[in-house]
Amino acid sequence: MRAYPRPLRLLISLAATAAMVVGTAVLGSGTAAAAGDTRPIVDSTAYREPALEPDLNYNVGVPGAFTLRARIPDAASFVWRTDDGQTGTADADAGGDATVTIAPRRGGTQFLTVRTVGRDGTEYDEYAYEFLVDDGPLVVRDPEGIVYLGATPTFHLTPRTPDVQEYLVTPSIGGERPERTVIVPARADGTADIPWYLDDTGLSALLVRSRDAAGELSETRTAWANPDPALPRLTRTDGQDLVTPVTFTATTGMPGVVAYDVTFSDDPATPRSVAPAADGTATFSFTPTRIGNNWVKVTARNARGLTTGETTEIWTVVDRPGIASTDFPLFSSESGRKVPGTFTFTARRPGTTAFEWRTGTDWATLPAGADGTATLNWTPDRTGSFTISVRGVSADGTRSSLGTATFSVATVNGRLTSVTPATVTTGEKRTLTIYGWYLHPRDVIEVTPAGRAPIPATITSVHSTGDHAVVEVDFAGVPAGRASVTLKPYGGTVWDTLTDAITVAPLPALTVTKAPTVSGSSVRVGYTVSATAGTWSPAATSVKYQWRANGAAVSGATGSTLKIPASLAGKRLSVTVTASRTGNTATSATSASTVAVAFGSPLRATKAPKITGTAKVGRTLTVSAGTWTPSAMVHRYEWRLNGKIIKGATGRSLKLGSSLNGKRVSVTVIARSNGYLDGRATSGSVTVRR
Repeated sequence: MRAYPRPLRLLISLAATAAMVVGTAVLGSGTAAAAGDTRPIVDSTAYREPALEPDLNYNVGVPGAFTLRARIPDAASFVWRTDDGQTGTADADAGGDATVTIAPRRGGTQFLTVRTVGRDGTEYDEYAYEFLVDDGPLVVRDPEGIVYLGATPTFHLTPRTPDVQEYLVTPSIGGERPERTVIVPARADGTADIPWYLDDTGLSALLVRSRDAAGELSETRTAWANPDPALPRLTRTDGQDLVTPVTFTATTGMPGVVAYDVTFSDDPATPRSVAPAADGTATFSFTPTRIGNNWVKVTARNARGLTTGETTEIWTVVDRPGIASTDFPLFSSESGRKVPGTFTFTARRPGTTAFEWRTGTDWATLPAGADGTATLNWTPDRTGSFTISVRGVSADGTRSSLGTATFSVATVNGRLTSVTPATVTTGEKRTLTIYGWYLHPRDVIEVTPAGRAPIPATITSVHSTGDHAVVEVDFAGVPAGRASVTLKPYGGTVWDTLTDAITVAPLPALTVTKAPTVSGSSVRVGYTVSATAGTWSPAATSVKYQWRANGAAVSGATGSTLKIPASLAGKRLSVTVTASRTGNTATSATSASTVAVAFGSPLRATKAPKITGTAKVGRTLTVSAGTWTPSAMVHRYEWRLNGKIIKGATGRSLKLGSSLNGKRVSVTVIARSNGYLDGRATSGSVTVRR
């Protein structure tokens, strides 16, 4: 049986079905005909009608179920036969249904013919169910997805019938083209691969059939192969004016592209071929020489001379000057302010030396810079709508097309609605967000603390909508309290103030992170001890010291060191450090106490005691106490005879008796001062004579 492509099979199937409906008298040649349609209903999900997509799990020799349903009451059974010679009967269940399983013996389109038999033995009209046994090969294209003109995908062919010797591959280009059929030998396992060069965008599919050793052909498998035409894709940069060259980047999906063929505006002098870069793209430029529509046409070709379709891009070139302004929004519902502003003119025509412009009836001239631009400083004389017209002028007097732009000018008084954050701390710079209407970068915003002069805010940004601005304010030295925010609108006439919009809070008190300490080589009278200030968060900028004895402040002791006076002997020392930082609350911390202050070292004579007078019996000797460090407050005397203490001789003078004749007399002076150990020093000795 001849195997047709599926679109043809669909037409044949529909025609056959129509013929069966017309010819029911012949097919239904049983002994009785019931009123109405008595033919059974036949269906199968395994072997489907030719118009439906086949289930490729089913093939020649694979059993598949067919469902039979009677249209008459009291159906007893069904009698069936197939085109490949199989016959049988099937009992109907209580509902008048039955299922038969059939393994087809050949491929292609065939019929299962079924009639219903009633319980009284009456045979009713036959119904011929057309179904397809699809034994066509499996075809997988590599790669899947989009394939481009000039590509050579490989089609992998796998048989679904035994003993396949070869495959017939026919392109479908506007219909089947048998004269171009290619025969591909099969491998020992029946598979085959065929690369197919896609050189025709009219190719829709490859129709593939297998042929076995007996010469039998399988059903046809349709392998879709329509190539993407690989039209070049263009990206354009610049080119809107006569000054700037237009640059295009072209790319295509065609593999192995060797050149892009380009023409500009159908100018016979412009065709060129551009070699691609390693990535297959090509970049080329062109400087427009005329205003109005310009276009570029591009095709790509490969080494085999295959050419893609043509891509055309059209763009418009103008020579009128460009007009821009940030102060006066052009072609916008927003208004500029009635204040001085600027316009920038940009030439689009080579050789422009000046610009002629007007906002009223009279033209004015503005020289163009070397870069072809000029800046116009302009002050509106009224509010309302304006049109600015500009044209470029060359040195030879040639004028460009006229460029125009509309804009409006208004007196704008901005408004304030809120400020965040609403609470700040003193002593630091803070960033605030000011919310309102019609805010402008040139507005003046001030923050005024209660009872103090205004502080100017620095505007760092204004949103394009004008509904909020970001400002910086320095709150150094600002006391805690409330502050107002004032907007002085740029070009406006009315100020707006948010009273008490901000609460200025004091900075937190400093926190000691390491307590002050007292150190020194010895804690005794006359020695010096030192204090460390400790560490603070945040860092202190200044500290003060107060020394304490047994917890009580030592008058005048406010330095970082203390020379211990005699008055502190026996007392324990500590130091209190008060740390300060601008804006923060000052905080104090006290060190641990030292051991009790010990007495100072013994007094030391810097000038030894000296005996004066004549050392003779009957005379009186006197001693000078000498000088001491520290100064002595009290002196005691011990007179000695040959180094031994003379009892009762404790005065400053000594009368020499006869018993002292020939003996050596000396005196020890004992010096005493509060807070120090006693000092002792002995004079030189004298010998008593008669």
